[in-house]
Amino acid sequence: MKNRLSYLLLFALFSLNFTSLRVAGPGEFVGHWDGLADEQVVFTLDISLDGTDLIAVINAPEQGLSKLESEWTSFGGDHEVQLSFEMPENGTLMLTGKLNDAGKFIGAYEFGEQTGTFIMNKKEEG
Repeated sequence: MKNRLSYLLLFALFSLNFTSLRVAGPGEFVGHWDGLADEQVVFTLDISLDGTDLIAVINAPEQGLSKLESEWTSFGGDHEVQLSFEMPENGTLMLTGKLNDAGKFIGAYEFGEQTGTFIMNKKEEG
């Protein structure tokens, strides 16, 4: 009886540790994200999956961007992703970010000579 209780406790502890781990995959980025670049520029990302490929659409109304689809995306495997957007007549916008433990999408952007940081929160469905 004592051994059985020990095994049950050990199994419960082992199961608890595995359920708290996030599984890295491109699907963890799917959804609607509200963002802020350099603590002042508001933008959104809508990310979906096409098979195993991420498709991202960026909107930044104050910057004149509406429904601009990503040129390419790259999932790094450790909760990291790169998104590239070809800006009409202005060059390429590159977002490189990672999900932190709180589920926020944080990272850096490059747009020509401009660089900065961004933080995004996923909008819960419902």
